[in-house]
Amino acid sequence: MKSITMLAALIGLAWCPPQDPPAGPKEEIFAAARKLAEQDTYAWSLEIDRRDVAKVSPGASQPILPMIVSIAGRSAKSGFVILKQTRMANVQAVSAILKGTRAVLETMDGWKLSGDLDPEKDVNARFFAGVLPYYPAPTEEVKTLLEGVRELKEGPDGGRVGELSEAAARTQVERTLKGGGRKDPPEIKEPRGTVRFWIQDGLILKYDIATQAKVTVNDVEIVLKRTLTVKVKDVNTTPVPVPEEASKILR
Repeated sequence: MKSITMLAALIGLAWCPPQDPPAGPKEEIFAAARKLAEQDTYAWSLEIDRRDVAKVSPGASQPILPMIVSIAGRSAKSGFVILKQTRMANVQAVSAILKGTRAVLETMDGWKLSGDLDPEKDVNARFFAGVLPYYPAPTEEVKTLLEGVRELKEGPDGGRVGELSEAAARTQVERTLKGGGRKDPPEIKEPRGTVRFWIQDGLILKYDIATQAKVTVNDVEIVLKRTLTVKVKDVNTTPVPVPEEASKILR
């Protein structure tokens, strides 16, 4: 139950705007995220690129984390969120549907609540359920990012760019490690990161988060780098199909 409560908080199915939003570029991004949350439906893609890890991991026979992670999401104002892991190391594609504090995942035996997954038969689904809290919907993630950014400025490409505080950067690095399936991540040193936002027609169009930190794995210190990119698309035109079996379980 604790993990599901954490999942609901991070997925952020409802937008909760601050009472006194900051002025300037931050306010602009807050407003764009709020407006996106008010749309009937939208889709998004998330990709995490960790290929730089391979360049700084001397002697490693295997990467400490999946190099590329790709997740496709769909969100409806009704409260349903569909997530599909499309690329994550050797894990097969898995779909999850969330509403409120509950999540069901697709298995060979049909849809199951995350807490009912079989540890032997539903290995891939259990793995995806474990990392779901680290992949929130864009509207909630943008709010969290803005709370951790010192200042936003206009970038050369029309976006808004800002530097993450050390605490916010550390949180993102921890997310990289735990979202990659590491239950006991190594100590994190010198975390830093930047975030960029783009808007179109008053809506969040895209954002990316670039972080790096030093971590020690197998007595070897490496520089862990990660770039996470989220792109929003098909606002008010994307379908959010929820199978009847999954819908019944989530009621």
